[in-house]
Amino acid sequence: IIKEKSVLAVATFTKGDIVTMTRTRNEFLARRIALKKIPNTICYKALEDCDRRFLRTLFVGQTIIVYPLEDEDPTQIAKNMLESLQANPHMYLMGGALDNIPLYPEDFKPLSKLPSQYDLRAQLATALKSQAVTAFRTLRAPLLSAGRIFSAPNKRIGRALTARKEKLSDTSESEN
Repeated sequence: IIKEKSVLAVATFTKGDIVTMTRTRNEFLARRIALKKIPNTICYKALEDCDRRFLRTLFVGQTIIVYPLEDEDPTQIAKNMLESLQANPHMYLMGGALDNIPLYPEDFKPLSKLPSQYDLRAQLATALKSQAVTAFRTLRAPLLSAGRIFSAPNKRIGRALTARKEKLSDTSESEN
């Protein structure tokens, strides 16, 4: 879990009875977040050969790893984690990680307020679309003018050929 999940948090659980822990776990699962109680010594061992060694200082006392069940938008994960942890008075957020970047408890709130990746992609697509439309309109005007310039001689030639054709047909009719 420590190596695989892109976003995870470490929290302490102050009330250790099984009923409270089960209720808390179910509340988190409703938000697609899992809790895992892993002994600190095992966490230390897992952190020895990974880029997240900075998490080692967070494993003090009765700690729980909080992680998303599915890898999705980090801002949504942070928001769900923060809401779940704040709704539970028996848990205290110690910190976490976003990829290999350490997150302190105060980092989760600004992260949860960022727009989601979906919203950012929509904004980017809208901006690109409006830029493309503007560029198309800007480029289209000179091309239309150029088209008129190049088609003008063709129209004159066409009129001259039509006049010549009519003249020839008039002379051939008069000869008959």
